[in-house]
Formats: sequence, C-alpha cells, structure tokens
Amino acid sequence: MEILRIDNLTKHFNGVTALDGLSFSIEKGTINALIGPNGAGKTTVFNIISGLIKPDGGAIHLNGIDITSFAPHRIARSGIGRTFQIIRLFSGMTVLENILLALCNKRHESLFAAILPSRAIREAEARTAEKALELLELVNLFAKKDARARNLSHGQRRLLEIARALALDPSLLLLDEPMAGLFPETAAEMRSIIRRLCDCGKTILFIEHDMKTVMDISGHIIVLNYGRKIAEGAPHRIRNEPLVIEAYLGGGSHAAA
Repeated sequence: MEILRIDNLTKHFNGVTALDGLSFSIEKGTINALIGPNGAGKTTVFNIISGLIKPDGGAIHLNGIDITSFAPHRIARSGIGRTFQIIRLFSGMTVLENILLALCNKRHESLFAAILPSRAIREAEARTAEKALELLELVNLFAKKDARARNLSHGQRRLLEIARALALDPSLLLLDEPMAGLFPETAAEMRSIIRRLCDCGKTILFIEHDMKTVMDISGHIIVLNYGRKIAEGAPHRIRNEPLVIEAYLGGGSHAAA
C-alpha cells in the first residue's frame, strides 16, 4: 500500500534548478533510501515534504491526501516525523524531559490541563511518562534518561532525536543522514534500530552517504543527480546501474542541496 507519493516536484533557488520534475512513491512498512552526490537535491526533497519550503510545482500526497500546501505543524500531525543533519535538541534538559516535552505538545497539555479534573491529569501524566520511557527503550537510551542531553555522545544525541520524532507517532519517518559522524559500533546499533522501527510498523525514508548502510538495510533506493531521478529500485539493481556509478565517480552536481 502506498503511503507517500511525490508527483513532478520542481524547485528553483535564484535561477538554479534544485528539483526538476521529480516523481516517486513509497510503500507502507518499508525502508527506503534517497541518495545522490552532494547537492543533488536530497535535503530539498525532505524540506518540501516536511513543509519547511514550498515547491514551485508538483504535489505531495500522504495516505492519499494532498499535503503540498500544509504548514509544517499540520504535516507533522498528519503523520510525518523528521530528524535533521544538524541535531536539534534541548541540551539543558534531560533525555527524558526532551521526550516528555514532545509528548506533552502532542497532547496540547497546556491548553487543557486547567479544565481537566486532577485525577485525569495525573492519569494522563502517567501515560505520558510510560510512553516516554518506551520510546527511550526503543532507541536504547533508557539508561540515560536522567542525563543532560548536552552530555550525550554524538551517536546518543542522534538516537534521542529519533525518539523525539517518534513522540508524535508518525507513520512516515524521515531521517536525514542518521549515520553521519557515527563510530562503526554505533552505526551498527543505528541500523538495528531502523530495522526495529520498520518491524514496529513505521515507514522509513532516509538520506545517507554511507553506502554500506544503504545497501544493507534499504529495500528500495531512489537516486538523484542534478535534481532529477536517475535510478530507482532494489539495492542489487542500483549497485550496478551505470548512471549511478557515473554520478558518484564522474563528479557531483551544481544544484542546491
């Protein structure tokens, strides 16, 4: 079943074509990689899907609904979660507090707390705390729940960002270079967690330059160059695709990232 469809997406920045008629679809419950040389347009795709920028043309459908014009918060509540290349956490808060904040925002707690009976508030808080701990367990950070986010390792901060993105219970998770800067042992843990998320029913679309990861965990790969799709398919096909080999070995792209 199709969860995401991109139709003829175009975007220009100061006369430079970042995306040129890009189309692809993502099936529910799968792990998908979006790859290409630096500047091929990958992050632009993520920014458009998550509503941070608007396309000049084309459409985005999530579960059959056109979300192209939706604001970022509405897209998030429609079922898309996202991490970023540059990790964005509340560094002065604990690991658990980072997750609780996201979960409370989901519940609109500040809006309704004043009018709910105190028992209902306590029960809601207990469920929220339980959910937060479950998310930390899922990304192997339960033991770090009371640590300040600033004191985590780089890899642990990436895992915390994923847990926070999961707080809204998205059906589609966008991961922007989840392996960047990770040591081999942590990268292996990250691959295991991504597989686990898929097993739990999440659909994953990730940008990645680590080809070991791409070929190891992806069921489907979309390859961009100069803002255009040059190949799409299973890892064994992409690995031997002449256009992909040329794109990676024959130079990069001048388009916006």
